[in-house]
Amino acid sequence: MKEFFNASQKLEETVTSFGCRFEANLEQAFEGGHLPRSAKNELMCERLWSGLHSEALKSSTRHKLHSSQQYDQLLKDIRQV
Repeated sequence: MKEFFNASQKLEETVTSFGCRFEANLEQAFEGGHLPRSAKNELMCERLWSGLHSEALKSSTRHKLHSSQQYDQLLKDIRQV
């Protein structure tokens, strides 16, 4: 679970690779019973966005964090920037 909350994008890591690594860490937290499944989408969105390395990317996608209803859509929106 520590890996999930401390996850951040590495310098040379693509957003897609970060998202995949991040999702794997999150699944372990759910399977271990550390997090309720009902919180999955919100946690994924918030932690993905806050773990982005580039402050410029975070600034240009901040509005997407609150307007995207689903994690998959947020990941897609970030990748398009």
